[in-house]
Amino acid sequence: MKNENGAIVIYVSVACLFLVIVGIASFISLSNKQSAQLDQLKQIEDAYDTKTSMEEEYKTYNGGEIIPINTSEQALKIGSNEEIYISGKIYTLGLDNTYIIKNDIKINGDFTKTANIIKNNNILIHGNGNIIEVTTASGQKEYYTEDTNYSEPQTSISE
Repeated sequence: MKNENGAIVIYVSVACLFLVIVGIASFISLSNKQSAQLDQLKQIEDAYDTKTSMEEEYKTYNGGEIIPINTSEQALKIGSNEEIYISGKIYTLGLDNTYIIKNDIKINGDFTKTANIIKNNNILIHGNGNIIEVTTASGQKEYYTEDTNYSEPQTSISE
């Protein structure tokens, strides 16, 4: 047995060295993961730390569930819960949605029902300066603009 003392010391030393190496490798791996997470959090903070308001962000946003309105038919269906096909995608024009008016729209008829839906519900609508021009049955022109949140008609607009 006296002759094996050196072998036992070597065996224990190798086992301890193995545990130390595994511990160091685990520490390095966790440090790298934490560093990557901190970098991602910094990117998220930078993205949210802009000086623009949410409304300004919505005005430039063209994806997700923000519904683009391009035609008079689409404008008249705002808040109706109808499903329509716009630019290759099917949207449900429901309440509590966000809409963006993509261009000036001319409507012959009555817009007051849609304007009241916009006025009385949680519809967020942006126009990027575009106007909805309505010619009523009596021939009078009404203009709905972003200034009035597309819910109140104006009899004239300032250019």
